[in-house]
Amino acid sequence: MHSVNCSIFYPTFNAQKWLSEANKIRLLKFKAYVDLAGYASRRSAKLLLEEVSTYVPKKLEAGEGEWKGIFQRLFKFDDDGHAVKLGRAIANGEQICKKYEGQDWARIKGFMWEKIGNMVVDSVEDTGNTWARNVGFDEAWKDYEDRPRQVHL
Repeated sequence: MHSVNCSIFYPTFNAQKWLSEANKIRLLKFKAYVDLAGYASRRSAKLLLEEVSTYVPKKLEAGEGEWKGIFQRLFKFDDDGHAVKLGRAIANGEQICKKYEGQDWARIKGFMWEKIGNMVVDSVEDTGNTWARNVGFDEAWKDYEDRPRQVHL
């Protein structure tokens, strides 16, 4: 979550004329190193694109599953601001990555960003603690109920 939240600053860094191209690259490299170290140290789960694309949001009525509804729910969620910051970072990712959707390496595309936004708000409103930590380890899930899996035929 923190790595994703930090990503919103990089377009601003890149727009700064006082930062050399070499320093912009260096900042991004160091962010990548920290992100990779965090990912590995938390034994983070593999990204399952099918889980994203087939996810059915808990609230679909009256636009609640669209960005406006997602943010209304996140603004109302009683936490210290982490949930809404994560939603903001996901929405920012959609805007930044839009121009790359035609590239083979781009895995998250179009409607998938909004699905991830729904996953964020649905997960924080769900049972257990707001944030699961070290989610690659079985112990991280002891206070959470497993969500029903969809059958893919």
